[in-house]
Amino acid sequence: MPFQGVDLHVRCTAQILNLIVQDGMQTIQNIIEPVRNVIKRISSSSSRLQIFNTIPHQFNLRPKRGFTLDVPTRWNSTYDMLEEALRYKDALTHYANLQNIQGPNLEQWNLAERVCKFLKNFADATKVFSQHNSPSSHMCVEEVWGIRELQINEKNMSEKF
Repeated sequence: MPFQGVDLHVRCTAQILNLIVQDGMQTIQNIIEPVRNVIKRISSSSSRLQIFNTIPHQFNLRPKRGFTLDVPTRWNSTYDMLEEALRYKDALTHYANLQNIQGPNLEQWNLAERVCKFLKNFADATKVFSQHNSPSSHMCVEEVWGIRELQINEKNMSEKF
């Protein structure tokens, strides 16, 4: 490879991807908020977590020591929170109903699942970029093109329904 591939090196690729996702996160905050609120409520006290932990076994889930709560400056923490919450969706919904608090409804859970799938694409691409000391342009194009294809497929699936 000419110049040992240095001419193809793309600096700060993961940071650029991070900025793109951060910008998009502002658009979907209302989708994430109901999930965040129920997790925040459970996580706000050990007694609430204890009450919650009576529920998971009903859904063949393990009790939790705590939930991941997202941090506004790190979009991947939102992805982690949604991924964990979706695994405990039934238990979280049951807890919200028992405690008579506003939890995510079915439509909000479905939207959260779509957001989580969408963010997973960016999380996977970020991992690919972070694994290399010198991510090259062909790697960036491949990952970004893959994300684009997944978005087009998601849009086409949405239009069918």
